Amino acid sequence: MDGKAISESYLDSESLGNTDIDFPHQVEESRWFCMGDNRESSIDSRSAAIGDISKEQIEGKVLFSVWPLNKIGIVK
Repeated sequence: MDGKAISESYLDSESLGNTDIDFPHQVEESRWFCMGDNRESSIDSRSAAIGDISKEQIEGKVLFSVWPLNKIGIVK
């Protein structure tokens, strides 16, 4: 969103998982790029079959975060 790279020091190596889209990837206005919690096997926005999703396709909401540990708690 802000164009800054995310530091993921908890990863052993970069993982694109199951992807068939081209990177870098630009997400259109009013769309969301969603990734599953298992990068190696999740079928998510990295697959052209799913792609970027609309607000109407979002069925859940994050209420509580457990990672990173220094930010554990309720998500506002």
